Amino acid sequence: MGHDKLSIISMNSARRGLSTLPGNERSSYLERILDSASPDICFLPGDDKAMKMNLVIGYKQYNVPSADGTVLLYDTKRIAVEAPRFNPCSFGQLPGLDYGQMVCPSVKVFSDEEGEGERVVKEFNLITWKYSLFVENKVGPERMSESLVRFSQNVAMSTQKPVLIGGEMRIDQQMLQQIVNKLCKEGDQMFLNGVEENLDMKEHGYLPSMTKASFRPVRHLFMMKVFRCSTGPLNRSAHQSIVQTWDSGFVPDCFIASKELELTEASLLDLDSVTGRHIKLETKPAPKKVKQQQKTKERIGDYCPTQTSYVAPQTVFPPQTRERMRDYCPTQTAVTIPARPPRHHGG
Repeated sequence: MGHDKLSIISMNSARRGLSTLPGNERSSYLERILDSASPDICFLPGDDKAMKMNLVIGYKQYNVPSADGTVLLYDTKRIAVEAPRFNPCSFGQLPGLDYGQMVCPSVKVFSDEEGEGERVVKEFNLITWKYSLFVENKVGPERMSESLVRFSQNVAMSTQKPVLIGGEMRIDQQMLQQIVNKLCKEGDQMFLNGVEENLDMKEHGYLPSMTKASFRPVRHLFMMKVFRCSTGPLNRSAHQSIVQTWDSGFVPDCFIASKELELTEASLLDLDSVTGRHIKLETKPAPKKVKQQQKTKERIGDYCPTQTSYVAPQTVFPPQTRERMRDYCPTQTAVTIPARPPRHHGG
């Protein structure tokens, strides 16, 4: 039985810290993050001039349609990112949304288990945007957030695939949670009313609770959950607080996902191993078979077509830089890939 996870990092909450660093330190810091954490997907704020994305090795870039910002990096060995399978304009006019600053690709996840080859084990839609989408909008953060959630619900129902949302949202955490809860409740009731009316469920002896249970997988495509990032244990103790990355009361970086998509709770990335040590990178050809526990360590080498021995120069971050980067940490989460039965080979 296979069981693995798809690792995800968002750099949106770290943008303010990155913008205060010299140019050479910004690109080195990002490379250090990718090498240390080896995420399968990395959300970016779309500030290409600051991030210098052309220096990133081993990840493919995904730009917004206007081609002036990279908002996504992904590991091509584990992920296939395809064009959207829907027309955004078919959902009608949603206030504040600028599709030129957004991306909403379809994602296929390949197995990370040895011997399974190119087996697709998970499919979902991914929605993200440039940080300027919220900064430059004229409708306000509440209406923007509502439009994004409505758009995501439409995407889920149109494609029949769950949705993962990641990007900078300048809105109060409590207000965002209220918006998501409200839209999910309204969407669920509208869906159930339509099912009962079109299929005459009552005439066939179905109770409302039975209807809900029967259509739970479909309902959980457009019913969303907010995965906030906290500084303490995931409980209501006095020691827990929501990560503040911009002005007081704002939580611009969190994850929102369909309930059907098994997402772990968000947490801050541990930067001690990223900013406080030197990393020796030795290039070498990829082995034919790499065990699960070796893949992270061999990731840089796997992308090298030639056999060389080279120690990449690393930026030594001064103490004040390390402290600044710890104040604006990236956030991380993971998509759980459900256990699956082994392939049947006949017999």
